[in-house]
Amino acid sequence: MDVLSGPAQRTVIDVLMAPSQRLRLKRLFIQYSSKKQESIPLFLSAGLTFPALEDLEVKKYGQTSLALLLQAPSLLRLVLSGSNFELSVPLIVSSLVSVSVVGEPNESAARLLATILCQCPALEHLKWNAPCAALTTCTAKQRPLVPLLKTLRIGGSGDSPHNVLRLLHEDRGHVEPVLDMTVEVYEGMDIVGETLELLQQVFYGTGSLLDLRVDVTEQKVVYTWDLPGLWGALATHFAIDRSLQSLRMRTIEWNLFATGFSQHPPTRLSQVHILLCGGLSSIWDTDSSPHQTCTLSIPNLRRIVLLQSFDSVPVVTRVREILSHIECEVSIRVEVCVFRTRTPATLLDGLADKWILCTNCAHV
Repeated sequence: MDVLSGPAQRTVIDVLMAPSQRLRLKRLFIQYSSKKQESIPLFLSAGLTFPALEDLEVKKYGQTSLALLLQAPSLLRLVLSGSNFELSVPLIVSSLVSVSVVGEPNESAARLLATILCQCPALEHLKWNAPCAALTTCTAKQRPLVPLLKTLRIGGSGDSPHNVLRLLHEDRGHVEPVLDMTVEVYEGMDIVGETLELLQQVFYGTGSLLDLRVDVTEQKVVYTWDLPGLWGALATHFAIDRSLQSLRMRTIEWNLFATGFSQHPPTRLSQVHILLCGGLSSIWDTDSSPHQTCTLSIPNLRRIVLLQSFDSVPVVTRVREILSHIECEVSIRVEVCVFRTRTPATLLDGLADKWILCTNCAHV
């Protein structure tokens, strides 16, 4: 409705408020950015009931307060984007399947989250990127929190991600853990204190860690976590060095993984996917002096998959460099697979005692 103003907007609002439309409306999208759009606040704060409404999305710009006092007993999807919302509790209904909150919805955002977790037993998808203070959920519940939750997306800075996960886990009981979880942290790269506590919350209730993927995109990012510290924390608190079976990494993090593996070798790691996007000696440091390539210790390695990207070095040169800096069990030849490029027959010349091309690569 942001594209409408003045009389045109009031006409649309009048139509939506009329019972003939309001009682059968299924989807409502509102974009609000100005006090001059006075029809929208009046419409949303009128306390009207939309019995058929299933999908409500409100995007708000600026700090002007906006009250959402409507009722939608059949609501399935709720999306709020912006700041300074006033919400009515009846809007958080038990039928909700998907909720997304981005911004600073109101001063009691944590209580809003607690209400969602307590009153939405059908919730399957939750995205929360808003400040969240520490808060204890209601204790009068007769059921575990959001038992059907399948996907969880959390973002924020400071304590917010920790508090969201802590709130979520508080009363979930013996419910299966969330299997699809993304947590974005905007502050801090060291795996100590609050970040370590965040990891403990992320892996709450899970079993052994089997697969690890660390920034597998082809884009070079400015910052990365302290990977040796991350690996050490995962090994110490979650025994990842004794459970991990597959790893996806990039060449530019080679030395970081090598440092972590030197302290806690991954004894069950058998398959590694490596994206070729830079030298092995590249590290995340402001020091411009050259660095030696470290040896990556993977005792139980059985298969290595190499994916060609924007690496400036010829693939044969890079692959042979990688293979020469891997330490693994010498009694078994390890399968090598190279994607996105033709594999020269000479790739493994002089290395065939330790490495063997996969069937597909050998016939290219």
